[in-house]
Amino acid sequence: MIRAFLLVNAFLFTAVCYLQIDSSLSISTQLSIISGQEAQGFDEIDWGFSRLPRLVMALLVGSVMGCIGSVIQQLTLNPLLSPVTLGTSSGAWLGLIVLAIFWPQGQTEFQVFAAMSGAALALGFVLLISGVRNLSGLSLILSGMAVNLLFGAITTALILLNDQYARNLFIWGAGDLSQNGWDKVQWFWPHCLLLLTILAFAGKPLTLLRLGQAAAAARGLNVVWLFVTLIISGLWILSSAITMVGIIGFIDDYIKKFKNDKDGLKGRFKILGQVGLGVIVGTTLYFNNDVTIKEKLPTAQQQELIAENPNIAPAKLFEDEIKSTKTTIPFVKGNEFDYASLITWISPSLKPYAWIIFILAAIFIITAVSNGANLTDGIDGLAAGTSAIIVLTLGIFAWVSGNIIFSDYLNIMYIPRVEEITIYIAAFVGALIGFLWYNTYPAQVFMGDTGSLTIGGIIAVIAIAVRKEWLIPLLCGIFLAENLSVMLQVSYFKYTKKKFGEGKRIFKMSPLHHHYQKSGYHESKIVTRFWIVGILLAILSIVTLKIR
Repeated sequence: MIRAFLLVNAFLFTAVCYLQIDSSLSISTQLSIISGQEAQGFDEIDWGFSRLPRLVMALLVGSVMGCIGSVIQQLTLNPLLSPVTLGTSSGAWLGLIVLAIFWPQGQTEFQVFAAMSGAALALGFVLLISGVRNLSGLSLILSGMAVNLLFGAITTALILLNDQYARNLFIWGAGDLSQNGWDKVQWFWPHCLLLLTILAFAGKPLTLLRLGQAAAAARGLNVVWLFVTLIISGLWILSSAITMVGIIGFIDDYIKKFKNDKDGLKGRFKILGQVGLGVIVGTTLYFNNDVTIKEKLPTAQQQELIAENPNIAPAKLFEDEIKSTKTTIPFVKGNEFDYASLITWISPSLKPYAWIIFILAAIFIITAVSNGANLTDGIDGLAAGTSAIIVLTLGIFAWVSGNIIFSDYLNIMYIPRVEEITIYIAAFVGALIGFLWYNTYPAQVFMGDTGSLTIGGIIAVIAIAVRKEWLIPLLCGIFLAENLSVMLQVSYFKYTKKKFGEGKRIFKMSPLHHHYQKSGYHESKIVTRFWIVGILLAILSIVTLKIR
């Protein structure tokens, strides 16, 4: 009780301080406005009808999200669960975005229903992956985070593919409170009363659950009915909150202790995530109207324009922006390849279906590079250092491809606005180097699958966006070698076991870096030499800008 009292007072003190910041109104004036006195002047109107309702809404939503998180934790006996880690908040957001894009007329009446449907769908996916018998285990958290990322990615793709909604939806989804007035507060506070009702009657059953489901059931508690009632009520209130302010992420807990399971997440779930990312990336890049290229005018037309004006700007020698499935092939004179040509040779009428080929290519590339980065992450500093070299090289390609002068001079594909990726790339390289500082031998921090798979996926996405994905076998040669070493080792072992009854190996151990470990090389020497090879491959990749 003392803790709750102190917490409430801390909230009230913070609220009062917030209302005094940048406010010229005295406390007595503020109190008179709260008591119902008519506001006079702009400052009083702004305070009474803008700042104050936003503050009230923030307090209500924050309290609701925290209480729902607490109920979920007690219900499942899992202290790491929250609406975010369970995936329900992303599901609710997805439901609202789908409603806003595909049925905007229904937003007034069906917002909460759409959010609740999305949250329920996300929860269903989580329970399907983890199982209903392991609600208190770590697998539920991992499943929830995976679904959270998947639904968030789908939502982002939908927004990007619907430019007319993008700005407002992004602002709203980030937890914008500017749209909330007293009418929104009046609509939302009855849902808070429902939460208070739930908390008033659920105290004793939740206390019984601490004894375990079997013990609670033996004392007459209907565990299934309690679970269904609280989950449905919680989803309804959560959906209402997200409808008001979008997703507001609260960090409830930090994961301090994990299960000692060397196998980790099953491979099929990793592949599923990679395929899902490939579909999202491929769809976004193909259908988004801002992803375009500019091609040079025919040679005869260029010569004519130059003859008329020898000092003509390079931009005048290019055609208008167009959507295209073309990409770059290294070491080829006419260094462009169109994915559409893979099906148009059958019939030119099949060109509208080129998106299928492009998405399949994106899936394959992302899966291959992501797994390559994962396999490379085996000894201290190898994956981070190699990835930093690769990403920095892609940054060079992005910058020259987005600069019309350099792209004209180098005779490479001009991709408008792609140079903006260099900002992200610079931050990414900085993060990798910062991580590498503590990951060098002997490592103080480790990357794990979460880092290595993500890094590989990011590298693949950048390469596809810059249209240099066919350069990956050269630029990411280290990843390729690691992938091939595992594939050759496994294939040869199975072949020899089937043919001779005893499996034989090509390498002492795979992936490739472990072979050198078994050969007696020190970790630092292996990593340094792999870095040197990576730098040489990066130089050769950059050389392809002129040598073809």
